[in-house]
Amino acid sequence: MKNYNKKWNNYEIENIKWINLNKDHLCRYKFVDYVEKENIKDIVEVGGGELIEARKILSNNYNISYVVVDVSDTFLDFAKTIDRVEGIKGDMINIPLKDKQVDLIYCSSVLEHSPDIRKTIKEMSRISNRFYFNMFKWKMKTGDLISVFRHKKQYYSTTFNIDALISLIREYGNIDKLIVYDREKVEEKFSSYRENNVDIDINRNGKYLAIIGSWVA
Repeated sequence: MKNYNKKWNNYEIENIKWINLNKDHLCRYKFVDYVEKENIKDIVEVGGGELIEARKILSNNYNISYVVVDVSDTFLDFAKTIDRVEGIKGDMINIPLKDKQVDLIYCSSVLEHSPDIRKTIKEMSRISNRFYFNMFKWKMKTGDLISVFRHKKQYYSTTFNIDALISLIREYGNIDKLIVYDREKVEEKFSSYRENNVDIDINRNGKYLAIIGSWVA
């Protein structure tokens, strides 16, 4: 596995174009709503970045435990500035937590950069009871689950065939919801979205796919 930590250390907090473009995306608010509705008590977020959702959740809930696991010293140093957030250095294929230590694991625009998606899903199912994934980079018909190291950008990238990912997740757990959210504040069940867009297979179109469910004990 290539060392890809350096890439994520080279960002400047509050000056990351990609994050700024999606700070108010509907998918973030839906996650916050989910945490409150389901009365989640402890969360591990892998690759939390600027912890936009965490800050919203913690501002409203003083009884929740929030841990962020990241390979980036930049983002972990930022996490230290947020009250009641614990930062842990770790990779998504080797998370330094005990079996079933937390209720919910959350990832947003992170699975796409896994160095090994199969090991990642297995590891996440080990440490948590439930999962909530927000996917920005996914395709309906093409792609696979192979992670490729992009030498120019110095990170791993996976062009997901969504059926392959869904099948992999179902090897370890049950999917309760598949929902597509876009920047225009519109949400749609994935089954309906797929039926209406049967001929397209695109990537990075501003739509996030939320995959929500629980792991098999």
